[in-house]
Amino acid sequence: MSSKQLSSRLEHQHEPLSRLIRWLDRCVTWIAGGSRSGARMDLRIGSTAFLISVLLASPALWLYLEPGNAGRLSDFIAQADNPLTRSLKEPILGYRILVPLLNYSLGLRGLAVALPAIVASWINLCLCSRIIRLRTDSISLTVYSVVGLSLTFFVVEGTTFWAAPDSVAHLFSLLIAAFSLPWLSWLVAVPLAMLVDERSLVSFLFLGLFCWRAYGRGGDFRLSSPLMNALGLIGGLGVWKLVRSVLDSGLLAAAPVNKVVESQVSRALVRMQPHDGWLVWLLNIAAPFRWMYLFPVVLSALVGIDLLYSKGDWRKSLVGMIPRPSVFWLANLVLFLAWLVASAFNGDVWRTVSFAFFFVIEAVLILGSRQVRLGLALSRVSAILMLATPVVFSGCPEVPNPQIAFPLPLVLWRTFGDSEAGLMNWLRSLL
Repeated sequence: MSSKQLSSRLEHQHEPLSRLIRWLDRCVTWIAGGSRSGARMDLRIGSTAFLISVLLASPALWLYLEPGNAGRLSDFIAQADNPLTRSLKEPILGYRILVPLLNYSLGLRGLAVALPAIVASWINLCLCSRIIRLRTDSISLTVYSVVGLSLTFFVVEGTTFWAAPDSVAHLFSLLIAAFSLPWLSWLVAVPLAMLVDERSLVSFLFLGLFCWRAYGRGGDFRLSSPLMNALGLIGGLGVWKLVRSVLDSGLLAAAPVNKVVESQVSRALVRMQPHDGWLVWLLNIAAPFRWMYLFPVVLSALVGIDLLYSKGDWRKSLVGMIPRPSVFWLANLVLFLAWLVASAFNGDVWRTVSFAFFFVIEAVLILGSRQVRLGLALSRVSAILMLATPVVFSGCPEVPNPQIAFPLPLVLWRTFGDSEAGLMNWLRSLL
């Protein structure tokens, strides 16, 4: 066989893949809209990704609409009527009063208390589009990456699990990153986010590394210095601690009684294993970002190769395959691994790990700007795989018990479909 025939044969074998890529790129062009307005483009990208997320990973409506089956959501409904109520199944929610105050102020009652988290998930995707678009100058990378992110728990948590408004907490740190807000904004953003969930602190630690790297590039995005951001973080923690002290003082209402975290930590220390057991813990670490982990894994491998190439000389490594970001990425990696260890003491690991979303976004940015072709290829692959695999986590301690967010058509069928006996009813029962 001649070389020309071999080349023709290889091209023919790869034609289906090439057609798929061309079709996906046309979809990307349509999603971006070709608008000259960056804000309008981010709105289109974020909104499209949000609709894809809701279509492929919808809330279990049949559970929420069933009377008396609201579960933890009943606490949020009660807090919307009275943000200072202490008749809660989970007393720790007495400290997480920002969303209840928002629901109370807006008059959101009943199942409508889920709206802030749902809207925040949509806004977060638009902010992610702005962050990636401005720092990589690649519309294709932006669209693929935002679509991939839309099916991570970082976003899906707010739309499918109505009792967990984590997306509202994520919003505050993303605003700082997207609009390069000055350090004074940390004084407001940190306490507000932590009054949604205390685990938001780790998001701001990752944000500090994110801002430091951008600032080190010459202030392209007018970010405050790392020192001033650190002062803003410390000041924000002080404001949050002041609010917690007021809640604990009993001046406004009885102090919340929180022993859940203490019992989880004690259980993990006594048994010398994660709260949910090793297998479930590992599965729930993989669940939040699934295929989007390809970015940090590949980047970590490149940084490792870079350091080996420099034979341990850090000065050479800074001008190697991945210049300068290698040091910042190693800091991100150490912080992420430390956060994984901390998640072993918690019961909802998939939520805990999701607060480290900047870890994945930073990997997308570094690869997208330093290794352009590789970053684009990874964004395509990860987006396709995220679309093809379900959003799932294990909700049963020690024994894997998959909890799946089903596509919207199946959810509507399960919720409002015919309940007659037979094969169709058996299929519905599997959902």
